[in-house]
Amino acid sequence: MAIASDHRGVEYKNNIIEFLKGKGLEIVDCSTTNTPTDDYPDFAFKVCNQVINNNVDFGVLVCRTGIGMSIAANKVKGIRAVVCS
Repeated sequence: MAIASDHRGVEYKNNIIEFLKGKGLEIVDCSTTNTPTDDYPDFAFKVCNQVINNNVDFGVLVCRTGIGMSIAANKVKGIRAVVCS
């Protein structure tokens, strides 16, 4: 699984990673450094490329609302993203 977040979702992303690693899953963190000026579409595209290139089975994107990340991800051919809460 690949995962990424913008700067507002780092804590939540890290909690997800910790939980899933505890279940024995391999995680690819596509946003290891975050700053208040980061550009969330870059992180979304990194996760999408991991999925499109069959490096992972699925991806998780985390941001404050989820809307921006899902819009960015849906611009990638072959990706379908939705906001879950």
